[in-house]
Amino acid sequence: MRTYWYSPRLATFVAIMGFAATAPFAGCGGDAVTIKPNGTGGDGGGGGGDLGVCGNGKLESAEACDDGNLVGGDGCEPDCSYTCNNASPATGDAKCDDMDPCNGQETCLDDHTCSKGTAADDGKDCGNGQICVAGVCSPDQCGDLFKSESEECDDGNVTNGDGCNDCKFSCLSSDPLRDCTNLDPCLGTVCDDATHTCGNPLGEGAYCGQGQVCKGGTCTPTVCGDGVLEFGEVCDDGNLVDGDGCDANCTLSCVDPAADCPIAPTCQIAACSAANVCTTNPVAVDPACVAPSSCQNGACQAPTAVCGNGFLEIGEACDFGAGNGTNTGCEDNCTLSCMTDVDCNDMNTCDGTETCTDTLQNGQIGRRCAAGMNEPNCSACAGGLCNNGTCTASACGDGCLDTMAGEQCEPPGSATCDAMCKTIIVAICGNGTREPSEQCDDGNTTNLDGCSATCTFEQLQRANWLAMQYGTDTYCTANRLGSAIATAGQSTISDAITASVKDGSITIIFQMLDLDDLSGTSDPMLQLGSTTGIPIIPAGTVYDGAADLDWWYTIDTLTLDAARVPTGKLSASIAGKTLNAGPGSLFLTINLGGVPAPLNMNNVKIEASIGNATMPLVSMGAPPGHLASENLDPALQSFETMGQPNANGAAKLCGNVSAASLAQVPVPAVLLSGSTACSQGYTAANSLLDVIVGGCTALGIIPVIIARQPDTHDPNLTNLGAGPPYTLTRNTTTKQVNGCRDMNNVAVPLFECLQDAAYSAYFKFATDRVIGK
Repeated sequence: MRTYWYSPRLATFVAIMGFAATAPFAGCGGDAVTIKPNGTGGDGGGGGGDLGVCGNGKLESAEACDDGNLVGGDGCEPDCSYTCNNASPATGDAKCDDMDPCNGQETCLDDHTCSKGTAADDGKDCGNGQICVAGVCSPDQCGDLFKSESEECDDGNVTNGDGCNDCKFSCLSSDPLRDCTNLDPCLGTVCDDATHTCGNPLGEGAYCGQGQVCKGGTCTPTVCGDGVLEFGEVCDDGNLVDGDGCDANCTLSCVDPAADCPIAPTCQIAACSAANVCTTNPVAVDPACVAPSSCQNGACQAPTAVCGNGFLEIGEACDFGAGNGTNTGCEDNCTLSCMTDVDCNDMNTCDGTETCTDTLQNGQIGRRCAAGMNEPNCSACAGGLCNNGTCTASACGDGCLDTMAGEQCEPPGSATCDAMCKTIIVAICGNGTREPSEQCDDGNTTNLDGCSATCTFEQLQRANWLAMQYGTDTYCTANRLGSAIATAGQSTISDAITASVKDGSITIIFQMLDLDDLSGTSDPMLQLGSTTGIPIIPAGTVYDGAADLDWWYTIDTLTLDAARVPTGKLSASIAGKTLNAGPGSLFLTINLGGVPAPLNMNNVKIEASIGNATMPLVSMGAPPGHLASENLDPALQSFETMGQPNANGAAKLCGNVSAASLAQVPVPAVLLSGSTACSQGYTAANSLLDVIVGGCTALGIIPVIIARQPDTHDPNLTNLGAGPPYTLTRNTTTKQVNGCRDMNNVAVPLFECLQDAAYSAYFKFATDRVIGK
């Protein structure tokens, strides 16, 4: 065993890297090395014991295991202790337990790895007002299809009257407020406690109140003249004309001739026809017809007169011979068809004013009724509107705009007129006025400015918590990039990422494109756009990127197309308040050791639980919140978060980072100079890729970055040579990557190789809702 002494400067470095002052480091020849402060004694002093080099694949002193890597969760941890060990309860199943009641009981296997448990049934109460959904303890939401203890039901929709409204039964016979008795009798007034719907409705046309009948499930006043025989009506011939068999009050025109009909002419008697129209029948004797005249064919005529012979004889008013007939000027009984205009009035105002006019036939003058001129269609008449000379009841769809009946347009069923003849307000997005079909209207048609180009709410989610992962799990099964970060460097990177998220220099924004369900409960098809930007921080405003609900961000136009839509998009879906997106390509910018790293990622997939829906904040002129000029629907709610800022509830993102993007990131300054410099001699001319391929040890003994080759490639590109996995080579002097070989160790073009070669990576994150500007 060798012992080295270190200065306060080295102590500072060791503290930065997360080591204790007496932490063991690898020395030459496999000897354990203890670093002690100057003047604290020699080999016999209180340093750490003899330890091997963890990760070299050799089981050495004080190591429980060594599987040749520094990946956690694979049975042997990065400190060469077992992931779990059934030798004792504390290190066995108990050590595997992640304390999540929704993903089952984890157990320790004989190979010292933790086995996942069986996920609990969806809807199981997991405490704190939450339930299990897809193995994750999630907020209990009305509409998530899972009935919790606080809900009577949950059918996953907001439809009223279907048995479940707002997670309470639509009706309940034991609840006076929900027993159906106060409902429209046409819908039903008896609660069926099996389906919790109202039953026993009255049939179509049934009487439901004074002068009312059921129409389409609604108790509606009867309408005389609509052609439908309804309760309280004796008849309904579809018009409002008196005397045609059915009068304007929907009663029969003629039931009692003596009372309902005018006085009949001499030698005739009033009568009702089979169609309930007033008519006359001839009589043989009439006191008004005095001898020697007598009643003949309904007329009082002289004994010698022969009606119909064409000769005007005593007792006849006229005789047109074969020309006699109804309204010819001379009736069949040789009487005039009319005497005055009153005789011609048909009581129908829509066909004009009838007149009694002279007519000449066979040298004789008769009198007949001449029709009037029809009133224009849609003219008002008693109780309705004129339609082709007839007074009919006004109805939606008759072609007449009847404002007195509440109509706003005709005909119904058009782009601007609904089925009830009400005007459909055509929304004009960008006019600064929010119409009923719009969620907002900010007076323009620009995307990512608080209100979209189609006047829909822009659902943006920014990562307000981000953690690079150094191991794997069942969702992200590969993580070559994370495994390259040794224990000594992990806290430095994690702290840098946390600080950059908080100050806004790391801004990863996801936009929900084509999102139909703002509550985030269910949406089978949408897109997840990826963009970035910088926070807007007015003077005197306190900004915290870790808690930035509805904060304003200026979106980076380099990540957008001409329509200000993110160029990087993943296909996505939402089911049961869980979003799944990918696989696809997108860009992420993170901070690796103090250096912004724009990462081009392919084969990306994302899984995230979705939080509660809330009303967006209202701005007072500065962030956070939506401005009054955006005219946001005051009743609108959208989901507030994705994932939770902790290891168990976080959203997951894994994919492949292209070697080309790592080649564009300069070496972090902390690895170039001072006590933290890599012993490999990197310079400012090197890239982060050079360091990952070559590895980095501080002071020649402290592993910071473990040398790693790319483990995958971009499936969207054509393979080079024999294809991946590719091996990158370096210039031994400059330490720069200068070559690439395919799986058969044959050289391939470096530029193309760097585009295709990639490192698997894994991140966890949580988001909250923000506003683009």
